[in-house]
Amino acid sequence: MKKEMREKIEQYIISHIDSEYYDVVTNTAAKKLAFLEKTFIQEKQWHLDRNANKQAVFKDWLQGLPACFTIEFMNYKILELAKSWGLPARKSDRKTRR
Repeated sequence: MKKEMREKIEQYIISHIDSEYYDVVTNTAAKKLAFLEKTFIQEKQWHLDRNANKQAVFKDWLQGLPACFTIEFMNYKILELAKSWGLPARKSDRKTRR
């Protein structure tokens, strides 16, 4: 992945971490990421205790659309976002949009 694209994705992720409803001030990227991780662990500790695969538990948590991480989740919105970044559509994505 090109450095420019990686930076766009990182900026998107950072800008969609929202601590407003948690009464926490996150005014830097590092604080936002720490807040996201802490919130994830607090909300899914029971699941982490039963499952050693932290990545799988994080995926499960994201699928629940946590209020603190407001990324796009609908396929067409994700495809529009990727297109706006200049990423080419995959053949499988083009077929589903017809």
